[in-house]
Amino acid sequence: MKTNERITGPSILSSWIRSICQTVRGYGIDPLPLMERAGLDSQLLNIPEARYAVSGVRRLWRLIITTTGDPLVGLRVGREIQVSTLHGLGLAMVSSSSLSMLLSLFVRYGKVISTTMQIDLTHDRDGTTLTVKTNDGSEPMCAARLASLAFIFRQACSLAQHEIRPRYVTLTLPCDGDIRQRLDDYFHIPVNLGAEEDAISFRYADTIEPYAGGNAQLVA
Repeated sequence: MKTNERITGPSILSSWIRSICQTVRGYGIDPLPLMERAGLDSQLLNIPEARYAVSGVRRLWRLIITTTGDPLVGLRVGREIQVSTLHGLGLAMVSSSSLSMLLSLFVRYGKVISTTMQIDLTHDRDGTTLTVKTNDGSEPMCAARLASLAFIFRQACSLAQHEIRPRYVTLTLPCDGDIRQRLDDYFHIPVNLGAEEDAISFRYADTIEPYAGGNAQLVA
C-alpha cells in the first residue's frame, strides 16, 4: 500500500495501529516486519489521520498473536494504550464528568477508531452495559474487542481514582483456564468466557459518580 492510496472500504485509525506496535515492542519484537508481511505500509504510522484497511489489520493481529505466543495481546494493548492515541476523542474521554459520559462518547465516536466497530449501550435498573461487536468478521481471539473493553475499564478506574468492580464481563473467547486467570485479575471479577457477546457492565452508582477532573469545555 502506498501512503497516498485512498481506502474506500472498512478502515482503522493509524494511531491505533501505532499503539498496537508499541505493545508488540514490549514483547521484544520488532513490529515493522510483521506489518510488511500483513501488507501494511509502516510509513502511515507517522500520519495521525491516516487509516489502514481492516483486512490488513486483521492479518497483523494474527501475525502478532502467533509471533508473541500470547493469545491475550488484545488485553495488553487495552492496558497500555494511551488516550492521546484517539486525538480529540481521547481528550474528551479523560475530561468526562462521569463514567456515563465516557461510555456515551465511546459509543458515539467509536467509529473514529474502526469503521467496523459496532458499540452499543443498554440500561436496566441496576446499571449500564457496553457491548462491542465487529462487522464482517473478527480479529483472532477477539483481540480488537478485548482491547476496547480493557481500555474502557482502565479509563473507568483511572478517572474514578479508585478500583471499579464491573457487574459482569462477558467475552466470546473460548473457555481456556490458561487465559481465565489473567482476565479475572485484570477486570477484578470472574469473567464469563464462551459467551455470546463481548461486553462489560457497570453498576448505576459507578456510572453517575462525578469525576473530579471533569471539564465540560474540553469535552465540547
